[in-house]
Amino acid sequence: MIFSSLQLMMLNFLGFDRPATFLHATQNGKSHVMPEAARSLAQHCVTFYETPTTEDRTAGAFDFEGRITPEWLVANTAIDRAEYYICGPRAFMTMAVNGLKAAGVADSRIRYEFFGPALALGAA
Repeated sequence: MIFSSLQLMMLNFLGFDRPATFLHATQNGKSHVMPEAARSLAQHCVTFYETPTTEDRTAGAFDFEGRITPEWLVANTAIDRAEYYICGPRAFMTMAVNGLKAAGVADSRIRYEFFGPALALGAA
């Protein structure tokens, strides 16, 4: 399962007990919101920095450089049975939802919410 920061906090509050992976993507450590909370609440937390700083590299503050891609999701998540809860800006949402659908993930296992105005993804 993949969760937004708010969803992750709800999991903690509700005592969620299923295996969960939290993926977080941001520019670098300067824009990384609540990194300690995310790592402490998820059984498995994976962080992507698009443009890590020298300090980020020295601190080992991220797991992958670049962006989350459909190919990464297919290779690194249980694509045949996972439930996906995705939150982010429109371009990310379109990429993630369309990529998961193209990989054969059923609509019933893909949940998402927008940052910003609720515009159609063109994927639903």
